[in-house]
Amino acid sequence: MTAAERRLLRHLAQAGDWVGLADLKRRRLLDDGIGLLIPNLMALGFVDYRADRQELRLTETGRAAERAAHQTKG
Repeated sequence: MTAAERRLLRHLAQAGDWVGLADLKRRRLLDDGIGLLIPNLMALGFVDYRADRQELRLTETGRAAERAAHQTKG
């Protein structure tokens, strides 16, 4: 898992619900340098995306991955 993915998952875990992409962009949590952060996390099943509202939320799979990444990081 990349550092950008860990930061985004951590933020979504702390938020606990749907978070707008505009908010994530303001916090500079969407930039992974290649533009595939959200699609990759969606493909892994870590986040749900509501296109009509431009919002993300962490799935249970994503929550488990975030916890595991946090534990292995230190």
